[in-house]
Amino acid sequence: YHNFFEAAVLELYRNRSMWNPGRGDGPKPITMLSSCQVLQPISAAAAGGDVVVGVVAVDLDARSCTFSVGIFAEHGSSICVEGLLKHSWINAVSAMEAPTPRNMPMDVHRALKAVCKKSEDGEMKLWW
Repeated sequence: YHNFFEAAVLELYRNRSMWNPGRGDGPKPITMLSSCQVLQPISAAAAGGDVVVGVVAVDLDARSCTFSVGIFAEHGSSICVEGLLKHSWINAVSAMEAPTPRNMPMDVHRALKAVCKKSEDGEMKLWW
């Protein structure tokens, strides 16, 4: 399931011009943490070749971004897998830590965070 998570987040970066995999000298995202909880086993083949992956930014700071990710069998189906993916950025040339790209928009982070809700223990939970 990590591959689905990773592909969805990297596609988000590419679509919003936050990362260009063709630029060898720019910042590069690396996975620092990945976790998932399988609620109902699913595979792309079992889903008819298509799965839907939802991505929500739940934490963003100067050096990393954490996403809550959900995998669905099709549009409108119940969630099958949910998890977290945390990315940090490194300089592709020096392999040293790099800041989060300037164009990772905070307004998008705030808008997406609106679909999260704080649980009784104070943790942010995604409401699908």
